[in-house]
Amino acid sequence: MFARILAIALFAFVVGCSSYRVEGPGTYSHDGVIITPQQLEMRGSKLRLRFTFVNHTEHEIMVDRNQTQLVLPDGQVVGRFKGTFGGMTKGFHKIEAGMSHDVFMDFLLDGEPPEELLLQLTGVVADGKPMDLPDYKLTIEPE
Repeated sequence: MFARILAIALFAFVVGCSSYRVEGPGTYSHDGVIITPQQLEMRGSKLRLRFTFVNHTEHEIMVDRNQTQLVLPDGQVVGRFKGTFGGMTKGFHKIEAGMSHDVFMDFLLDGEPPEELLLQLTGVVADGKPMDLPDYKLTIEPE
């Protein structure tokens, strides 16, 4: 009985701790917004994206993390994971012209992750108007 419980626990640990290599563009730049990845990783079903956003526009920009989403190859859209306590931190960051800010986002994916994902940056606003930023392409491979 003990051996069976140990085997089940070991299986759950191995499956739950699968890690993947996640890669994206080294530096993304469009219309004065520069996005540099700090850490892109996936462990188990959680995709963790850590970026630095730099604002080289003439206006304050706002990054609303709750409006960013992942698009899977089959067209399915996944919203940001807000954590156990419902995302107690604010979902947006204001970045003054010429300044930078760290922007962190987590997403939960069911099953095996696809090899390619698109991060839609629909929540970036400059001077009160949404910016039309191209999607940020991510690739995922088992480690």
